[in-house]
Amino acid sequence: MTRFFSHSSTTLPLRMQPAAQKSLLMLLSLFLCLFLSTSLSSAAATTNPSFIRIKSRKLSSQHDLSYSFYSVPVCRPDQISQSFENLGDYLFGDRIENTVYNFQYNQNIKCQHINNGDKRDNGRSAYDSVVCPVLTEASLNNLIRKVQENYHVEMLVEGLPVANHQYGALCGQLPNREVLQDIYNEAEGFPLGCTVSEGKWILNNHWTFKFKFHENESGQRRVVAAYAIPSSIDWNKHPDACAPDSALPSEVNKLFLDTALIGNQIPWSFSISWEKSEIKYASRWDAYLNMSSADKSVQWFSIVNSIMIVIFLTVMVAIIMMRILNRDIAYYNRDEEEPDETGWKLVHADVFRTPIAPGLLSVFVGSGAQVLAMCVISLAFSAIGFVSVAHRGTLIQIMAVLFALMGTPAGYVSIKFYKMMGGERWKGVTLLTAFLFPGVIFVIFSFINFLLLVGAHSSNAVPITQILMVMGLWFFVSVPLVFLGAFIAWKQEALKHPVGVARLPRLIPPQTIWNKPIVTIFLGGILPFGAVFIQVYFIMSSIWLHKYYFVFGLAFIVFLILIVTCAEITIVLTYFQLCNENYHWWWRSFFTAGSTALYLLLYSVFYFFKLHVDSVLLAMVFFEYMGMISFLFFLLTGSVGFISTLWFVRKIFKSIKVD
Repeated sequence: MTRFFSHSSTTLPLRMQPAAQKSLLMLLSLFLCLFLSTSLSSAAATTNPSFIRIKSRKLSSQHDLSYSFYSVPVCRPDQISQSFENLGDYLFGDRIENTVYNFQYNQNIKCQHINNGDKRDNGRSAYDSVVCPVLTEASLNNLIRKVQENYHVEMLVEGLPVANHQYGALCGQLPNREVLQDIYNEAEGFPLGCTVSEGKWILNNHWTFKFKFHENESGQRRVVAAYAIPSSIDWNKHPDACAPDSALPSEVNKLFLDTALIGNQIPWSFSISWEKSEIKYASRWDAYLNMSSADKSVQWFSIVNSIMIVIFLTVMVAIIMMRILNRDIAYYNRDEEEPDETGWKLVHADVFRTPIAPGLLSVFVGSGAQVLAMCVISLAFSAIGFVSVAHRGTLIQIMAVLFALMGTPAGYVSIKFYKMMGGERWKGVTLLTAFLFPGVIFVIFSFINFLLLVGAHSSNAVPITQILMVMGLWFFVSVPLVFLGAFIAWKQEALKHPVGVARLPRLIPPQTIWNKPIVTIFLGGILPFGAVFIQVYFIMSSIWLHKYYFVFGLAFIVFLILIVTCAEITIVLTYFQLCNENYHWWWRSFFTAGSTALYLLLYSVFYFFKLHVDSVLLAMVFFEYMGMISFLFFLLTGSVGFISTLWFVRKIFKSIKVD
């Protein structure tokens, strides 16, 4: 691999025949269509105006991995069908499947048994098309563990989450005014059961669904609000209390999870009530997305905090550029035969000396440019409304496709800088750009996915078909585009340095502690992370606490502030470094801005202990995923710091007279 970073060797021009070009375009189109088809299919949901079906999404917990709805002994249809999903949905653990809860619009049911709770032949319920499994010791222990871990049932009605409409302290109570919440903006589902005391657990086996629907002028009805009230009822002690036309009793015995249930079916039941609403279909998500006043205050504080940091750094850069630099340049360009050389002009013959491992540095910058372009485009399209909050996995799918399509900028930036540094083995650098960092991330991701699939049977595991599609997107879309960008850059003229480089390197004087690389690198990431850490909290809550994130416009603004902050802090620290006659700025500028990712990783550790994770596997998944995200963040911020510093250094040394 080291030969890729050397400066000798000749290369042959790369030519592509028309037939090969046509085949490449066909492969690109094929994989893009296949990869995007799941996103489009999930968005193109149709509804029957007279019939409604509740679908399950997953069982989720803030303390453990997600699992399929049918991982517990609930009644299920004869045939379970899964809706089309995309890569993002799988990463979130979603498994959208049909359930036994199918009924007519505006059909009120006060109480309906799915099964009676006794042992039946071949496990069938009172419905011919529904199967209710008999409880075993293993399935009982599984239920108890999920109740202990506070698992929630997440369901969907016409794409709308069924929210919990009951206070957690009153879990398992019958539906009445005392247990209802005033708002239902927590869409993480309703609890599967509750821990009553040490060693005692109840199961919420009766679900009261409440729906609001809007009827437009043409008579079409659409659900605009959906929530559930979970209750625990031991129907064996109230055998005649459940009927479609009779209300639930005022007091009931709760269904405790104990060994007496083994060998029988769990008695499941439900109620349904409908209410006509004036809420428009386009506004049905408002109740879920309305933030509390505290969250709104935090968001406003976030944007004000970021703007103040940018203003502070902009003023510093303006002082350096407009006052100090102008004064330095005027002094260095005096009409004297031998003006005294002090400060940053002393290193003019070494400032563009080729750094260590120029090929690897070029790969870092090119990969960072690929991540940067992906984030800018995806956030910009999300900010203008191209990504629906109802399909949060679609954003990850789009980002994966954009990452592959941004292979051209990655290859172009890598070879453009590599050629500027005098490199000649461009093919090796291009290969590293196409395979090094994507390959590392893919290997880590595959390892995590194997543990989830084989070790835990979690719904967070991505199916092999999606993995093959990702590999196809990588090999047949990203890699050819990386080579295309590299070929274009290699055929262009190399960037010329504004000043020459001396044959022998200049001796760097002893540096103060504040100008040591380790100090400036650690200091460089504080302000950029300080500008975005509040948004990082909300984004991490969306990922790990199953919250909905929807302020993409604000996220895009904060992201732009991050880019400006990384550029400005790196320019300021590089100027101080050059004034101290230290010309080793190439790698240092990359790590200075890239150290923002270190603070992201440290914040992830702090956030992890707020989750109260009880699963070792989930802890591994958390740190490996956050490690990958932090590494991509390192490439992004580092490339911004390097490119801005390169522009700054070229600008100031182009403005002075040198021999």
